Amino acid sequence: MKNTIGRRIFDREVKRIRKTVFFLLGVAAVMVMFVFGLGKENPKATIKVTVSHLSKEEQDAASVPEANKKDLRKLEVSVRIDDSKSATDRKIELPYLSTVIKQFDQSRVISTSSFEQNNVGSEPFAISEQSVIFDARGLDEEAIRRMFETSYAVVSWTSKDNAKTYDRFSIGNLLHVQQEP
Repeated sequence: MKNTIGRRIFDREVKRIRKTVFFLLGVAAVMVMFVFGLGKENPKATIKVTVSHLSKEEQDAASVPEANKKDLRKLEVSVRIDDSKSATDRKIELPYLSTVIKQFDQSRVISTSSFEQNNVGSEPFAISEQSVIFDARGLDEEAIRRMFETSYAVVSWTSKDNAKTYDRFSIGNLLHVQQEP
């Protein structure tokens, strides 16, 4: 009888020690992940450059003769930095798309729009978007690419440990032309 009571106490102690060891191993594993950077943010930039035909609503809003509406295109540039809430500085710079087109031909730009959101320290992302509707008569895909090949979207951020990251992307090289539906 004395042996079975001692054995039960011994078994309970072994179980308690095992639970403690597994808990401590789990805590150690989490600490190792943070020390070796697995818990750190790795900001990443995404850029999307698209030339597309106008939607019916956009065509209706365009103040050009009906015959020319089929020649209109919309260039959209969207840049996003994600996983960067801990950045102390974060910037997205886009060229003025309408200025680039106007350098080619003053009368091509129909309308422009832009949007930017960059609340450093309070949001884990930053967004900058720009679009321009332009007359694409006489311009094929390659001509549009050449027009924007020396125009760059620039992203940069500074991490809390003062490491600076800077990169630039050629809008012309990333340009994707959507085919007519």
